[in-house]
Amino acid sequence: MFETVPKPETMPARATTTAKQWFMRFIAIAIIVAIGVWIGSLYQDLRQVRQELALVKSDPQAAATKENANLAAEVGKLIALPADEEPTVATVLDKEKLKDQPFFAKVENGDKVLIYQNAKKVYLYRQADKKVIEVGTINLEQTGQANQSANR
Repeated sequence: MFETVPKPETMPARATTTAKQWFMRFIAIAIIVAIGVWIGSLYQDLRQVRQELALVKSDPQAAATKENANLAAEVGKLIALPADEEPTVATVLDKEKLKDQPFFAKVENGDKVLIYQNAKKVYLYRQADKKVIEVGTINLEQTGQANQSANR
């Protein structure tokens, strides 16, 4: 006639199991969302690379000009650059060929050299470290002018 009430120790652990299941579902959903965001980011990067590749294929000169402008803007955040001209940009491929020139004493392969002919300035920039390594002046003589003064 009377039913015995089960003691708390013998009661099923349904509440804790539900909480554990909820937590595991939450973690699974969070992982799925994180993977989705990561894949979306990769897709955006892929689209950007495809656009840049299409630009390079269609107009290599415009792509080089854009890259030089981006590099000058990056260096311009670190040091004041001549504003009235676009630089000529070179990339160091073999530092051993430059080791006997004092300006290139600290050069590494991959460094960028920005040459401003009108301002007679040259900047050595390490893009990997985002540092201006060296700043100097240049003396560019025109070949015709040098020959005329030598013949006098």
